[in-house]
Amino acid sequence: MFSPEVENEITDLNIAYLLLAQKLLREDRAAAMLQLGIDRGQAQFIGRLAVPEILTLSSARGLLCGFRMGELVRTVLQTGHDEPLQRAHLFIVLAAGQAPAAA
Repeated sequence: MFSPEVENEITDLNIAYLLLAQKLLREDRAAAMLQLGIDRGQAQFIGRLAVPEILTLSSARGLLCGFRMGELVRTVLQTGHDEPLQRAHLFIVLAAGQAPAAA
C-alpha cells in the first residue's frame, strides 16, 4: 500500500501520539479526553498501555489519530471576523467537539 519509508513514518507518528496521549492523561485526564476526543474507556485503555503494547499497536497499518476539522474549519474561517478572534473561536469549537451552524 505505502512505501516502507511511509509505513515507518506512520509507526513513528503512532508512537508519538500514544506517548503524548498518556502524558496528557497523566497531567489532566478530563482536559486530555476533551483534547484527544476520546471517552473514559479509551482513556483508561491508552493510559494502561505498556511500552511493548504501544510498539505493537503503533505498528498496525494506519494512523491511530485523525483530523477533526472538515467543515468546521471552513465555517469558522469564513465568518468574516479578524484573525485572532477566528483562531480563538476555532480552538474553542475544536475543544468542545462541536461544529458551529453553517451561516
